[in-house]
Amino acid sequence: MKILMAYPSQNESNPFVKSLTESLISVGCPIEIGLNLFWNHYEDYHLIHFNWPNSIFNNWQPTEKGVELLKKILTDAKSKNIKIVYTRHNEKPHYEDNPLISLCYELIENHANAIVHLGHYKVEELKLQFPNAEHFVIPHHLSFKIQKEISKQEARKNLGIPDNKLVILCFGAFRNRKEAKLVLDSFEALEIKDKYLMVPHLAKWFGLKTSAFLLSPAWFRNKKLKSALHKENKMVYDKAISDSLLPCFFYASDLVLIQRTNILNSGNLPLAFHFRKMVIGPNTGNVGEILKKTNNLTFDIKNIPNSLIQKIKDSTCLDIKAIGQSNYEYAKRHWNPDTIALEYQKIYVSLVS
Repeated sequence: MKILMAYPSQNESNPFVKSLTESLISVGCPIEIGLNLFWNHYEDYHLIHFNWPNSIFNNWQPTEKGVELLKKILTDAKSKNIKIVYTRHNEKPHYEDNPLISLCYELIENHANAIVHLGHYKVEELKLQFPNAEHFVIPHHLSFKIQKEISKQEARKNLGIPDNKLVILCFGAFRNRKEAKLVLDSFEALEIKDKYLMVPHLAKWFGLKTSAFLLSPAWFRNKKLKSALHKENKMVYDKAISDSLLPCFFYASDLVLIQRTNILNSGNLPLAFHFRKMVIGPNTGNVGEILKKTNNLTFDIKNIPNSLIQKIKDSTCLDIKAIGQSNYEYAKRHWNPDTIALEYQKIYVSLVS
C-alpha cells in the first residue's frame, strides 16, 4: 500500500497536514507528501489524500489549465482504482471569489471515495449530498508540539504585557475587515477594568504595511479607531510568529477568542485547548458544537457584537483556569495525534484492501 498526501511538503503556515503525515509515518503508515509526486507520479500510488483542494496549486490559486489537469488526473485515478480521501476543513473557500477554487472543491468532493469530517456538524446532510463516498468523523488532532512550558508571568514579561491585565488573545488570521472590526468594536465596548487585547495577525488591516486599501475609507479615516491600535491595552504584532514565540502568546493570555462568524472548523481551538485556555467562539459549525460540549462559551453570530461582548463579560464570572485545565484534559483524551493517525490508517486500509 502506497499513500500520497497531496500537499506542499514545505508549507509551514498550517501545521495540520505536516503533523498528520509525521504521525502517520510514526505509526508505520507508508505515506509520502508532496505536489510534484501528485502532478507527475500520482499513478504510482494506491490512494491520494487531499485536504484544502486549492492547496495543490502554487499560492493556492488554480488556473484554468491546472483545473483541467486536475479533472483529468482524478478521472484517470478512478479508472485505475486509485482511491481518493478528502478531509473537509471548510464548507467552501474562505472569502474567495475565484470560481476555479470552487470548481476544485466540487471535483474532489465528487471524486472522493471517503470524506473525513472533523466533527458531526451537517454530516447526515452531506451523506445525502455525496452518497458515493463513505463518511467518517475524525477530529482535528493536536498539531503543535509544546517543547517547554512557561509561566504566565514569564510569557507576559517576554511580550511586555503587565501582570494585572485580563488578556484576551485573538490568534487566528483575520479573513476580512468585518472580523477585524468585530473584535476591535467589541473590545472597545467592554466595560472591564484592566482589559488587554492581543491581535497578532491584525496589522495588515490597518495599513501598517501596504494593505490600507483593504479597509473601507470611512473606517480607515476614523481616527478614534485607528489610534485605538496604539493604546497601552492592545498588542498588534506585524511580524511572522515563529514556533518558538507562539507559546508565549497563549501562555500570556487568560482566554482565547475565535472571531470567525462563518466557520466550520478552526485549528486555533485545539491549539487553545492544548495550552489550557478557555475559548469563546461562534455558535456555528464543529467549533460551536465542541465549545458547547466542553462548557466553553459561544456567541450568537446573528447578534454581534452584543452577544460577543456579553460572553466576554460572562467569562469574568467563571473559573477560567479550571475550564482551561478541563480543555487540556479533553484534548489529550480525544485529539492525540498518534490515535488519530491510526484512525486515518484504518480508512486507507479499508479502501485499498
